[in-house]
Amino acid sequence: MKRLFYKLNRACIQLIAKPSSSGTLVQIHGRQQVYVIHHRSLTDLIVLDLVAEQHDLPSPLEPITDTGVDERSRFLPLMRAASGRITMQTMSPRLSRLMNTPDHFKTQTDFIPVSIFWGRALSGD
Repeated sequence: MKRLFYKLNRACIQLIAKPSSSGTLVQIHGRQQVYVIHHRSLTDLIVLDLVAEQHDLPSPLEPITDTGVDERSRFLPLMRAASGRITMQTMSPRLSRLMNTPDHFKTQTDFIPVSIFWGRALSGD
């Protein structure tokens, strides 16, 4: 059911949004990518997924499977909802698990900070 909900939302956002990226996005062969986003947002996650697809990068929804690591997705929200507010009062369980992974995983992983900005393109596109 979640997958269907995601696909429907992705199709709608893909119709109305034209995501682009600034900077260089390159996957280095043999390295894991973990996308670090500010807070958990379905629309931001969909935009990240669309941009990753455009640049042949792993989807943020792909699992991470490595020796000693088993995560169901490649994105990591820093802020969490607590008492109705988005705060960083507690560490994300996923961040905690990734910080306690074997050293070989940490040295072979790129934590990619991601910021999503909504609005019109400055170039007039």
